[in-house]
This record gives sequence, C-alpha cells and structure tokens, in this order.
Amino acid sequence: MNNIPTLELLKSDKNLLKDFVEFFFDIKLYPYQLDFLYNCLNNNRIAACWARQSGKSLTVSIYILLRAIMENTTIVIVSHTQNQTLELFRKVQDLIGTNSDIRTLIKRETKTEAEFINKSRIVCLTVGFEGRSARGYTSDVVVI
Repeated sequence: MNNIPTLELLKSDKNLLKDFVEFFFDIKLYPYQLDFLYNCLNNNRIAACWARQSGKSLTVSIYILLRAIMENTTIVIVSHTQNQTLELFRKVQDLIGTNSDIRTLIKRETKTEAEFINKSRIVCLTVGFEGRSARGYTSDVVVI
C-alpha cells in the first residue's frame, strides 16, 4: 500500500479516483457514482436522492473506506435501526475483503466497528427516535 496516491491527489483528480477504485476494489463506477464520490471527498455536506438499487450504499461504502484507509479519521454510521447501519457496514467489510493489502490495515474488527492501524475508526450506531445512543461519540464524518 506504499504506492497508493494520497487522499489529496484523489480529491483533485477525478480520473485518478476512478482508476484507483477500479484497481483496488475491482469496481467500475457509473458516471453519477463517480461524481457523487468525488463530491463526497471535496465537500462537507452531501445528500443523495437516487432510485432503489442504483448503487448508493456501494458508493458511500467506498467513500467510508477511502477516508478510513487514507487518513486518521473517525466515521460514525447512524440510522434508526441496527439492521440499517449493519447493512452499510457489511458493504464496507465486503470491500475490505476484496483487497488483501487493505485487509492488512485492519487492527480490530467487530460486528459494529472497525479500527485501522492508522487509528481510523468506523463505528455503527443505532440512534432511535431521539439520538441518545450517539452521545459521547466524536466523529469526523457522520453517515446518516
């Protein structure tokens, strides 16, 4: 993993981002997925409204994993139910499994959390109606 581009390079070059995702995850993104991923990397607040089965979860999973492997960041995935958070986290775990180099970056992994050797962390939380279970967590990225 020593020859991977930096996150700053991926943020500045959409074609490099496309090639990186194809090489490391063996995924060819549709143009709208690439645009969304690129915007996620370059903006703080992003919302997407796509049709069912159009690749939303996959694209967000790629974003989550890119942030986790390339910088020391804490990412919290929140939703109303545990099933929803775990479904997205399973997609992240599937991506981790596609590349043995990425797999070596995992320090600890449970059903609801992954810690990386660079001190990044992905945490799944169920927030219910009031969000009380999310109290006490500090994050750099929140995926709702």
